[in-house]
Parts: sequence; C-alpha cells; structure tokens
Amino acid sequence: MDCRPIACGLISAMVTFGIGTLVSAAAPSWTDFVAIIGFSLCLAIPITLIGLALGFVLSKKTALAVSLTVAFSMILLGGISGFPMPQWIEIVSSFLPSGAAGSLTANYLSGSTLNGSNFLVLAGWTVAGLISAVVLYRRDEGRKFR
Repeated sequence: MDCRPIACGLISAMVTFGIGTLVSAAAPSWTDFVAIIGFSLCLAIPITLIGLALGFVLSKKTALAVSLTVAFSMILLGGISGFPMPQWIEIVSSFLPSGAAGSLTANYLSGSTLNGSNFLVLAGWTVAGLISAVVLYRRDEGRKFR
C-alpha cells in the first residue's frame, strides 16, 4: 500500500500547525502537537479505507469524484466549521468520523474530558472501511490494479 498520500497529509498538517503557532497567540506543547497529529491520523485512516473500497467498485474517474464528494460531505456534515449548526446536523455529526475527530480535538484543546463514544465512532468507521476494502479487494482479484 502506498503511504505517500498519508505522509503528504501529515506534512501539510505539521506545516499548518507550525504556521498557526507562529501567527496566533497559541502556545501549544509537543504533547498537543502529537495529540493533534494522532487525531488527524484517526480521521485519515477510515477516510482512506473508504476511498480504497470505492476504488474497487467504481472506475478511476468516477471513484475520484465520488470519494471526494463523500469526504467533503463528511467534513461539512461533521460540524468542523465551528459555527452553530441545526440540531439534525449535530446528530448526524456524532456518527461521522469527521465529527468524532473534530470533537476529540476540540475537547482535548479545551481541556475537557475525551468522550469515549468518539473513539468508538472512529473505530467503527475504520473497521467498516477495512472490511469493505478487503472484501472488495478479494472480489476484484487483482483485475483493476495490475
């Protein structure tokens, strides 16, 4: 499996973290940095697995469009915008990996206790994405990616 996209994502997260530290009054510690990178990975893994599963079902161009649409929809419905959202979006957000990762990050940075259900949501999406990717990979039998 090619890890370059995840590595690029981590590098961009580190650069964003560094710029945010330089231009704001925030004074994060190394533990804050490690926690935020960890939460970012917890979000990147299920999204990547879902994209991989979509890649086995759809053509290349269609898979790209659909996976980007799914990822952006999860981000928008995940409540990461920071603005108050309607109640139904808050409910949907609690079941999405983007909402769980955003909630974990916000709780960690505000010093609140971390909600265990957010870890369960991330684990559930990761397991669902992994099972989907493995089943679809086996069904594909290497035809699509030779």
